[in-house]
Amino acid sequence: MTRYSYKAVDRSGKSVSGQVDAETEAQASAKLRFLGMQVRQLSAGGSGSKASWKPIQIEPGGKINIALTPPSASFKDITIFTKQLSVLINAGVSVVQCLEMLASQQTNPYFKHVLISVQRNIQSGQEFSEALGRHPDVFDELYCSLVKAGASAGALDKMLEKLADYLERSTKLRRQLVSAVSYPAGIVVIAVVLLVVQLVFVVPMFKKQFDEAGQELPAFTQIVIGASEGMITNFPYIVGSVIVAYLAMQQWLRTPKGRFLFDQISLKLPVMGNVLMKISLARFATTMSTLIAGGVALIETLDICARAAGNKFVEDEILQIKLAVSKGTSIADAMHRRPMMPPMMTGMVRVGESSGQLDVMFKKVSDFYEDEVDVVVSQALKMLEPMLFVVLGGIVGVVLIAMYLPIFDLASTQTGG
Repeated sequence: MTRYSYKAVDRSGKSVSGQVDAETEAQASAKLRFLGMQVRQLSAGGSGSKASWKPIQIEPGGKINIALTPPSASFKDITIFTKQLSVLINAGVSVVQCLEMLASQQTNPYFKHVLISVQRNIQSGQEFSEALGRHPDVFDELYCSLVKAGASAGALDKMLEKLADYLERSTKLRRQLVSAVSYPAGIVVIAVVLLVVQLVFVVPMFKKQFDEAGQELPAFTQIVIGASEGMITNFPYIVGSVIVAYLAMQQWLRTPKGRFLFDQISLKLPVMGNVLMKISLARFATTMSTLIAGGVALIETLDICARAAGNKFVEDEILQIKLAVSKGTSIADAMHRRPMMPPMMTGMVRVGESSGQLDVMFKKVSDFYEDEVDVVVSQALKMLEPMLFVVLGGIVGVVLIAMYLPIFDLASTQTGG
């Protein structure tokens, strides 16, 4: 019995994923069809796959391998592979030979295993896109759809060029997102660590001196000392509470309602919300442009865009657009009805739709919003930097002032005496 991972569409039209046990792939597909599902992707969890990954594995010779994270292929690995594959196919090399050559050059063992698996599946009679689809953790639905469209049109090398360009754009957007989020997050972590260090180590040293002096302390100083004593006394409970809260938050985010609400709120945050919204719009436009230029049907394009959004609120917006388009509404009108879509984007899409150059217009929109992302990320960091340093300095300053207040009081008393 083999466990197969699947992505499918249920009777209500909702995208679902999961695992099913079956003797063969055909049997697994039959089981899912019996349940009323339209199978989009089906892959077996074999050796080297994420389905069979274990943190600790013992090899036959007794060697112990420890891996804290599942095996994966980076965006860089996939982008370079796509570029090289395009060049080789353009030179007239067969796909099987390309895969053999490129697999031998890989330094990532997992990605090498995936390419070898794809090569073998093609040799056994599968189409290239179908063989890629057996590894959805590496080659997503967008990748497979474009490869299928390129192969059908006899322009696989050109399609792979478009894919490589798309992957580079996506990498750039990811990098901008990380830079926008990691800096303030790092400052917050430093601020929390500084506060804990001051309350656990610095404040007790001052308290010892105050106790020896027998001096009456100001109310502000007493509050800070009380907070310090409370943290030291209840430190295990505080740490436990933080861990429980984190795990509860993770569990809540796994629920559809929780993730939707979190993603919706994140887009409304001051400063950062604007950055996240621009990145979402740029990603949407880039994906639409790439898929439409690749000859993928509009409904399927919107479906893939929704799943590639990376934000449940944005995904819901795109699915609402898809629903309206499937009922005969033009995509420009469908976008106009959604509050997330800015008028400028809707207007440009309307022009592209009427002129029959929808892919070109989405490309222009993508270029515009990618430039916008550069600007808003830079502006956000400039705005956040002084704010974060004020918070950081304030945390340090409040504790120090509280500790030095008794010393100032004592000095003024002695001077007055």
